[in-house]
Amino acid sequence: MRILGILGLTVVISAPFAAFGPARALGQWLGEAPNPSAPASVPIDRVEDIPQVTNTDRREPVPAFGVGADLVGIFFGRYAVRFEGAPTRHHSIWFAPSWSEVLARRSLGFELGYHLWPMGDGLDGLFVGPSVALALAGNAAPHAIVGGGEAGYQWFLGGVTLTAVGGVTYAYALDDGARNEWEGRVQAMVGYAWM
Repeated sequence: MRILGILGLTVVISAPFAAFGPARALGQWLGEAPNPSAPASVPIDRVEDIPQVTNTDRREPVPAFGVGADLVGIFFGRYAVRFEGAPTRHHSIWFAPSWSEVLARRSLGFELGYHLWPMGDGLDGLFVGPSVALALAGNAAPHAIVGGGEAGYQWFLGGVTLTAVGGVTYAYALDDGARNEWEGRVQAMVGYAWM
């Protein structure tokens, strides 16, 4: 009987400790009302239990795709459309078919280029890169290879893109008797991008 009494007293004293923790149990045992707004402490035993910080970087969604037309070139008889894809935030590849004059001959051109985006915003911001093009004469025969480099800035305005480009190109003649030629490049493009 004495053992049952001791066990009963032990259960009565230890029950609040087990249910509420030592501090709250002691306050309840002494008659103090528990504070319901007090935060309950939860021990963290494993690394997996530590809350993880979510990355809220707005630049994450890539790939991106854009298309644009050169407005300045129209005044110089150069018609070009550019298609550009960015598989990562820092790199893109573009393709531009064009109708222009290359080495004093009207030519259909196919240009392939690369852009590095140092700011890492996909198709938005500063870019720089090289390109190479093949120019076909009226009889569809290749008559020049054009290589160059350009730098520019593209503004992304909710889908619409405005692009300013400056650079230099070098046309290497494939025809006998034609001369090679350096030429500057200035473009102002308007387009649309999906990012």
